[in-house]
Amino acid sequence: MWAWWLWTACERQPDVALPEDPSVAPIEAYDPLAWVDPFIATGGEGAEIANVNPGASVPFGMTHVGPDSRLAGGAPPFYHCAGYWYNDTHIHGFSHTHAHGMGVPDFGGVSFFPTDGASAALATRSGRMATFSHDAEEASPGRYAVTLGTGIRVETTATMRGGHTRITWPEGAEPVLWLDLDAGVPDVALRDATVAIADDGTLRGFQRLDGSYSGRFGGVKTWTYGSTSPLPTSVGVALADGTLVEGQREAQGEGARLFLRFPEGTTAVELRLALSTTSADGAAANYAAELAADAYDVHVDEAQTLWRDLLSRVRVRGGSDDERYIFHTAMFHAAIMPRRYDDVDGTYRGLDDALHVAPEGFLSDLSLWDTFRTHQSWLIMAWPEVATLVASSLARMTVDGGSVPRWPLAHGYTGGMVGTPATQVIAETWRKGLTDFPVEDIYPGLVAASDGTAARDARDGGARYVAEGFMAVEDGGGSVSETLEYTWSDHALAGLAE
Repeated sequence: MWAWWLWTACERQPDVALPEDPSVAPIEAYDPLAWVDPFIATGGEGAEIANVNPGASVPFGMTHVGPDSRLAGGAPPFYHCAGYWYNDTHIHGFSHTHAHGMGVPDFGGVSFFPTDGASAALATRSGRMATFSHDAEEASPGRYAVTLGTGIRVETTATMRGGHTRITWPEGAEPVLWLDLDAGVPDVALRDATVAIADDGTLRGFQRLDGSYSGRFGGVKTWTYGSTSPLPTSVGVALADGTLVEGQREAQGEGARLFLRFPEGTTAVELRLALSTTSADGAAANYAAELAADAYDVHVDEAQTLWRDLLSRVRVRGGSDDERYIFHTAMFHAAIMPRRYDDVDGTYRGLDDALHVAPEGFLSDLSLWDTFRTHQSWLIMAWPEVATLVASSLARMTVDGGSVPRWPLAHGYTGGMVGTPATQVIAETWRKGLTDFPVEDIYPGLVAASDGTAARDARDGGARYVAEGFMAVEDGGGSVSETLEYTWSDHALAGLAE
């Protein structure tokens, strides 16, 4: 997941002076955002697909607001695990949740799209999609913008738990905004959805998406709450068969698609949507705390300040421009996931599907098998408070769900990959001096993972491995790699036990 296959479209000319002799010169002050290119790792083909979306986020934020693209005639879902592929020619939606670096499609939740007018031909995503050019596309940490082939411009930024978008239509266009909760990225199924707009313009919705990993625990539950400015003058629903029902203010299931018409002469609309995986009240509270008050440009500044502060923890001198782009963009990518899944009051949905409170915050989307070797080590060195939050979140998951997770996504166990890599994460964090988390809550779960008594995400061939010290081929595939994984974890557990 954290392999940094690089693909970019153009040369960059940053206005940053490098010291003449990097070996002796002091590390100069510079803006790290100038060295980040969010389009790196959004392209590639075959095994070089890295599945990264260039959309807007804040460090370790719940939302990742960005484009969902496709070729005119479609493209393999594997190229769209994160919704976007650089070689695509069309954009058919802008979603608030995206996978990051995953090799399977998931998320793509709470999508919207602007059009000139509303008609039956525009009722489906494929009917609404518009061409786009990379020449009319911009991205930097905390911000994404594109001008579609229709002339409509979409600019979006993120807060920790929401997104703020500014949409500008050409003069003379009929501004219509579609809010689409009936689907995710390709190969992600819809379990349930509701979308509604109140008389005062308040937007509410619920969506349960069943992706390649989230489907293993019944799908990710997401509530949304938001508003537009100005208020729409009329609304309607697009049914699953493409029929438009003017005046209807609520829809469910596969027809959970609203369209909003704005006053004649309107050229700019702002959309603010907050998300929560706990409840409708949680989404409303997140909206009130993060999105209700400030203007779009203020939220851009806030997002970029968060990125600047985080990335400025590490500074480099010397090297080529390409090496600086690679380094800073990799550092940026390393802070997109894991993600916060607690509401502003600390409430989160646990792996038992019940609600709990974590005053310190709660992280999920932990691709542990992919990340324990290097990513957690990086967090410990560069952003130790995040490494500690990873450890405390894993401890909470173990208490809530009854077992240490192998690859927790949002609020569920996925059982992804092999081994018990949470053991290495906890052991390294603790032994390197970050001990401000309840290790006593997770230690019994780590032992259970080792001795084969874990209730979930258990090891294959556990009894024979415990008795004989290796994973036999008769007990499951991948015996050599699993033996390596198990012994590595057990060595880390022994170090933690000391």
